[in-house]
Amino acid sequence: MTTNWYNESIKQEFINSYQGIVGEFTFNTIFSKTKELEQALNKDCSLFVLPEILDLARSFKSGDIASIRFKISLLKSYTQFCISKGLSKTGLNHYIEVTTAMYNEVVDKKKMAETYISREEVEDIISIFDNPRDKYIILAPFEGIYGEDLCELLKLRKKDLLGNGRVRLYTDREIVVSNMLYNIMEDAADTYVAEYNGKKRPLINTDLVFKPLDTKGSLDVIGEIQIKKKFSRLKRHLDRKTFGIRMLYTSGFLSEVDKAVQKAGSIEAAKEQINEIQIKYQSRYPINSIKKMYNEMKLVQEI
Repeated sequence: MTTNWYNESIKQEFINSYQGIVGEFTFNTIFSKTKELEQALNKDCSLFVLPEILDLARSFKSGDIASIRFKISLLKSYTQFCISKGLSKTGLNHYIEVTTAMYNEVVDKKKMAETYISREEVEDIISIFDNPRDKYIILAPFEGIYGEDLCELLKLRKKDLLGNGRVRLYTDREIVVSNMLYNIMEDAADTYVAEYNGKKRPLINTDLVFKPLDTKGSLDVIGEIQIKKKFSRLKRHLDRKTFGIRMLYTSGFLSEVDKAVQKAGSIEAAKEQINEIQIKYQSRYPINSIKKMYNEMKLVQEI
């Protein structure tokens, strides 16, 4: 691979000696990024001091703190390698000085904000739709209705609406949803015609809450295709590349976690409530991952 990195030979030697499971493409991405600043400062990135390292981190233009941490960690290893080869006059590795607060400062908060959505934003989005089936596929994932291959979203039937907000899902579990979502599901279950661009379109005659537009094929396949097309159009309409079912599901989960934390005072104090939320959302996130995602969401809310 032709790289044309700054101090290419020593960087290639480091890659050849690196014991971790990291592909050459990753190193190429990182060292291609360092090159511009290395040339501007006329020194190798292993010699960067803290302010220069933070400038480098900002240049990544990443909305993912974990991704920035990973890159800085690899550069820390590279710097240690250079020190072991006697290529550093000071013998100092300034990459170890980057703190959690600093990562919060260098992350691209606008990009980070695209990975989360609030309940208020979701309600604003569904307000633009007249058809309850469209409102349903947006709000339901936010409240924990998802399932492998969208099975919970696609297979919910009118008989599964048990009253008082209780819903029995295809995976044979029950959850309680908001009055808003429950009313939307009842309306969708009783709606057999959808209007788009002023034209009325018949829906498949079934007791499903999400009724696909009437066309040939398997109900599940047709439904999944139509939902994915709807979200594809929504991404363009909202100009939000990350908008999708998984993003709604994760944001809804974290919204519930936030309520529990606000009530209990801290994530640690809210562990019991968070366990209940994980059961509702069928989440397998370890508590440390929840803390990370929660802190990132709160950081976004400060923008």
